[in-house]
Amino acid sequence: MKTTNKLFLFIVLLVSFFNTNKMDAQRDFRFRDIYARGHTYYHAFEGKNKNGTAYIQARDKSNRSNIAMQLRTQINGNIRNALRINPDGNTSIQRNLSIYGTIDIRGNAFAKGGLFLSAKEGYGQSGTTFLEAKDNSGSSSIGLQLRSQNNGAFVDAFKINPDGNIGIGTAAPQQKLHVNGNTLITGDTKINGTTNFDDTVTLTKGMNIRGDITSYDTFNVSGTLNFANTDISQQITINKGLNLRLTNIPDSHFSVKNAFGADALYIDTDGKIAIGSISNESLTEQLHVDGRIKAVGFIADASSFPDYVFAEDYELTPLAVIKAHTAQHHSLPGMPTEEEVVANGLDLKKVTTISVEKIEELYLHAIKQQELIKKQQDENDTMKKMILQLQQRLNILEQNTSKN
Repeated sequence: MKTTNKLFLFIVLLVSFFNTNKMDAQRDFRFRDIYARGHTYYHAFEGKNKNGTAYIQARDKSNRSNIAMQLRTQINGNIRNALRINPDGNTSIQRNLSIYGTIDIRGNAFAKGGLFLSAKEGYGQSGTTFLEAKDNSGSSSIGLQLRSQNNGAFVDAFKINPDGNIGIGTAAPQQKLHVNGNTLITGDTKINGTTNFDDTVTLTKGMNIRGDITSYDTFNVSGTLNFANTDISQQITINKGLNLRLTNIPDSHFSVKNAFGADALYIDTDGKIAIGSISNESLTEQLHVDGRIKAVGFIADASSFPDYVFAEDYELTPLAVIKAHTAQHHSLPGMPTEEEVVANGLDLKKVTTISVEKIEELYLHAIKQQELIKKQQDENDTMKKMILQLQQRLNILEQNTSKN
């Protein structure tokens, strides 16, 4: 039987060769290798010149074996595996695949290598490549999900919703760009609209902003915050309040520098404030100003005031004692000396209080002197009257004496 089939095949091939090099097979043939020149055409399984399906099958008569199908090419005499269909139906393309039309994949596609897409305008042409999530229904909504695999597990890396929202690290993006995770930007970022940060934002380099920034949580800046508009003045609007808080990190401070880089305003961790060119080491008071101060008023708190000078039990220092003190110390009692002021500065509150005390004491001395002057004036007037009376009596005596 096998010999008959081979003989029949040989006759068919021979006749086909002389009949314009074509073979029209109407039955099954079994053979090992065929070497032929030309093309192989298959009509529909349903019959010649009928619509239907043509089958190329890897099979035998056993109905129990597993047979794959391999398509090969030959280049420079070497056989190359091009396409393989496994017994389970999975297909692998073992070389490059060029598609000039539409490919319809209803399942998963596994590939090794890169996916290269030419421009829609044509191969070798400049233009745009489209990677679309679509079908032929014209009414469905389809998103596009790019996944990676980490230790065997799928990771939703990039998602485009049907509405165009893009998610990185999330499968449900809520905005045009929704990033779930940390973002590292080493170049420039330009934002033309309002930017809302609902969590911590850390900038390790400078950031130029021409729009609005609204932060509902911590806003960390590790570099320079530059207001770069050189045409108009910019402003910071505070609706409720602004708290500037320093940490206990060594040398932590808040400063405002002038155009030459020197501190115009400096606040240290203790809350001490320096205005002007003042070194940190010399900042000992709560407010230190290097320069003149002009104000329309000045109010200082005080626990007492020198009205005690007018108390009845107040012991007024005699002027003789004050004279002796000034002769020795060249300053009023209680007043700081010149050496103390030069060394420690002038305590306005203390000096003002002492000055008021000395002024009130001076008034008391003046009042006493006024009383003494009044008393002496009264005594002087009395003596004048007595002298006048004596003068009158003397005149009378002189007149009586001259008559005798």
